[in-house]
Amino acid sequence: MLNSVLVSTTFNHVTTVITMVTTYIMEEMHPKSYQNLFLYASDEISVRASNRLAGAGIKYVGDLASLTEKQILNKKMRIGRRVVTECRDLLAELGLSFGSLPLEVWQQIRPK
Repeated sequence: MLNSVLVSTTFNHVTTVITMVTTYIMEEMHPKSYQNLFLYASDEISVRASNRLAGAGIKYVGDLASLTEKQILNKKMRIGRRVVTECRDLLAELGLSFGSLPLEVWQQIRPK
């Protein structure tokens, strides 16, 4: 009995998450912007900026789009204004911006 309740609860949670992600992508994002989320950020920017992002654990363009500029400028990340400007320009070229992708959505679709 407990197992069936647990399975049912888990299934309902997964269904809710899938619905949330699908709704956001279908209603809020241009298909091309969605594809751009999965580009490696390091392939699109300077070596210096790439090294800073790698040090902060930022691998994909979606990582940038799911964070705000304030979060990226956090001293713990050790990313300066020049790198942020470069990232902002990259996101703009790809039809995205800082904070344009809810973190909850990105966490569900981010490649592992």
